[in-house]
Amino acid sequence: MSDCCKVPGESFDLVILGGGSGAFAAASRATSLGATVAIVERGVIGGTCLNVGCVPSKILIAAAKVRHSARQRAFAGVPTAAGNVDAVALFAQKSAMLDHFRQEKYIDLVARTENLTYIEGEARLLSPSAVAVSVGELRDRTLHAGKIIV
Repeated sequence: MSDCCKVPGESFDLVILGGGSGAFAAASRATSLGATVAIVERGVIGGTCLNVGCVPSKILIAAAKVRHSARQRAFAGVPTAAGNVDAVALFAQKSAMLDHFRQEKYIDLVARTENLTYIEGEARLLSPSAVAVSVGELRDRTLHAGKIIV
């Protein structure tokens, strides 16, 4: 560990700001090489793609495609029908799928990975080797690292 990390506070080889798929890929690789890693996320674990971007939109697009197909009569003699969309049920299923992915791909990974610490909080860079993390009303935690990924 570099000299930067021998000061008061928590020390890691790597601190990653953001808890999306890129952060977890970097953390997985780093821990597999023996590094100690902290991931700091201010929002929901999984990042934008899982929570509000790619994944939820693809789920809803797939549902729309199924409904669209059900309304089309692609083959003579094959009746098709599509009732009204139950948006409450559709969005509940989407949320359940996201919860499952979040648990399996992120939360469980943190639990089973040695040398990986996950911190919910707002981070701010203090220096090239230090990060302050605000966790609610608690005092800032200071993290020191040889490397920081933003």
